[in-house]
Amino acid sequence: MTAHRHSLLPVLAAVFAVLLTYLWIGTCSGTAPLYAMLDYHYYPLLADGFLAGQLSLPVEPKPELLQLPDPYDPDQNQPYRMHDLSLYHGKYYLFSGPAPALLAFVPWKALTGQPLPQYLAVLLFCSVHFLALTVLLRLITARVAPTTPSWFVALGVLALGFGTGNLHLLRWPSVYQVASAFNACLVALALLGLYFTLVSRRYPLLFLFLAALCLALSVGSRLHFALVALVVPLVALLGCPESRNGPPSVLRRLRHAALLLLPLGVVLMGLALYNQARFDTPFETGVRYQLGGFNLLHAHFWQVQNAFANFTYYLFQKIPFTTEFPYHEIRTRFFLRGTSFYQQECLYGLITGMPVCLSLLALPALWTRIERPLRRFLGVTLLVGGLNFAFLLGFTSATVRYFSDFLTPLLLVATTLLVIADLQFAKDRSWMRVAFRTVVVAAVLYTVVIQLLLNFPSH
Repeated sequence: MTAHRHSLLPVLAAVFAVLLTYLWIGTCSGTAPLYAMLDYHYYPLLADGFLAGQLSLPVEPKPELLQLPDPYDPDQNQPYRMHDLSLYHGKYYLFSGPAPALLAFVPWKALTGQPLPQYLAVLLFCSVHFLALTVLLRLITARVAPTTPSWFVALGVLALGFGTGNLHLLRWPSVYQVASAFNACLVALALLGLYFTLVSRRYPLLFLFLAALCLALSVGSRLHFALVALVVPLVALLGCPESRNGPPSVLRRLRHAALLLLPLGVVLMGLALYNQARFDTPFETGVRYQLGGFNLLHAHFWQVQNAFANFTYYLFQKIPFTTEFPYHEIRTRFFLRGTSFYQQECLYGLITGMPVCLSLLALPALWTRIERPLRRFLGVTLLVGGLNFAFLLGFTSATVRYFSDFLTPLLLVATTLLVIADLQFAKDRSWMRVAFRTVVVAAVLYTVVIQLLLNFPSH
């Protein structure tokens, strides 16, 4: 083994480049005059409301809005509304979950006396998310392919930093991106806990509980993550963590699963009480009372008929290139489907914008060559991403910020497969290995360049 293979310098350089890019895009976008003008700084307001002992935002609706014959009619409320806030009984509420406010914005305000800027929150969440994925990739590489050159691992780090949708969240750090970045961060930390449980087996039950806690907290931000939060109890039911004497008994599995369901149960109960206090029912999050471009009181937010269109756009939508810098245009389309609205927003496909994901196609060929503990971890990781992707297929919006819901686990598996494939080619120093590495370098550099152009902060 040569010294350059053990050098961490390329990996550290890649980490530094990603974090510096995050800082550049996050601060440029978050301090831009246009961003400061828009009324999307809702999480600091929600934190102010919580600290004042109220669940509504400390902003009174305009009297003209409350006097409208139908305040939910977008044509009537457009001059007076605060966009996408929920109006109920003369109060403004935030439809997004309260977890980011409770865990970040409230403590910051309580400790510093100043509101936490949303762009800074997104920057922190995205940075922790990226660092957790980098640690995971490094741990996996050290275990299954310790002779992999550091420059090749650095390519995986760049793919994780630029390809998981973080740049888009940083480019426009509004209320929606705060929730997405918060959840992406928690999913990355949960995957780290699952790795220690299923592969390293260090304090497995402790790390499994921490993974369950992270995924449960993500439900407090975006409710559909409840599907993903059930994955950890499922892992326990399937016999993990194993004891020194082998798989645990059925009774022990049930006890572990019950323990791991506890964080999710507490979060769901808290959300039910939170919604009951706001909207007089535990099942209403405020989405139907939003003031936006459509009247959502009777809209359908999830329909099977959306699946094909969303699948096509998420995977194959072409990038709308132009001849002027930054060489693309942003497109947003809204239209009605019966009683429901449908939205396509600033979209490009995974294949056209992040071709590194194509390595997932090699999974069947490489599956039997992966050690059993890592296979279990990769399988659970794919399940986490697949559940969110399946839900989003039926959702009424196809938008770039939703990439962060499922790309974190999928891209981690994709970069892991690149490392494993390189290990297989390492046995043969023929033109095939050179060709493989050339393709990987090209795919990663393409992803980096395209993502920088798509998310250039001044555009």
